[in-house]
Amino acid sequence: MSKILKNKNEPNVRPVKQCNNPYECMFKEYCLQGIPPKSIYSIIGKLSEKTINKLLDDGILEIENIPEEYITERFSKHFHAIKYDVVSIDKEEIKNELNQIKYPIYFLDYETYALPIPIFDGYKPYQNIVFQYSLHIQKSADSKLEHHAYLAKSLTDPTRELAESLKKLIGKDGTTMAWNMGFEKNCNKGMGERAKEYAEFFKDVNERMYDLMAVFKKGFYIHKDFLGSASLKKVLPVLVPNLSYGELNIHEGMTASNSWYEMVSEKTAEKRRKEIYDDLLKYCRLDTLAMVEILKELRKIIK
Repeated sequence: MSKILKNKNEPNVRPVKQCNNPYECMFKEYCLQGIPPKSIYSIIGKLSEKTINKLLDDGILEIENIPEEYITERFSKHFHAIKYDVVSIDKEEIKNELNQIKYPIYFLDYETYALPIPIFDGYKPYQNIVFQYSLHIQKSADSKLEHHAYLAKSLTDPTRELAESLKKLIGKDGTTMAWNMGFEKNCNKGMGERAKEYAEFFKDVNERMYDLMAVFKKGFYIHKDFLGSASLKKVLPVLVPNLSYGELNIHEGMTASNSWYEMVSEKTAEKRRKEIYDDLLKYCRLDTLAMVEILKELRKIIK
């Protein structure tokens, strides 16, 4: 590091896999200046480092110019959607997926914070502290949508208070829904281990959970703007363009996590705490509302 800092010339390093591994580099945006939006860097996780270097050697930057022999079978449908501007929708498979969902539906999303050295007893290094949830409830197809939220206001373990709040809202019937449900399931498992009186409740929630991301991850709905991703941030603008994270002060999970820690710090002024509290509620609420609206759009498609 000292040697680089003393160097008067900017290092000439080709951006490849190291930009995202082991973590996303804070200079990534700087290094990719002038790169077209739908470039090979947009799908870097779908290509090997050898392929990326070969494409860069050949001066190929845009996805649509990638020779087909470089495209894996798994990514081929997404590649054709990008190259030929087509939308691929398998209505029958989507219908089969959605048939697994039963009312009432509990749309659930958590926000978490983790540290290498745990700040509360009962946690492992980097184990998530679940400090917030957003829960939209649709009791029937015709019922009014409900919304409930929890957000821990102090630097104490929120597990039991959150669990007690959630247990009052999630009934024993119906489907709990998440996006990339492995995350929520893991959080539930951890909370059940720390608060054993809620272990059966969290086990039941996990057993009835459906992952709405599955429709997109399995390739039953493919759009060029997904860029091969099934993330909520990629799917939402395509299916529900009127909902946007862009208007929020908090746009993604890492900012939400760090903002909570700032909010509960004794050093943070009361006015700033209130600002963060409101911003966190808005952000997490949009995560579950996004699922509500995406499910609505999918049901319109398969009618």
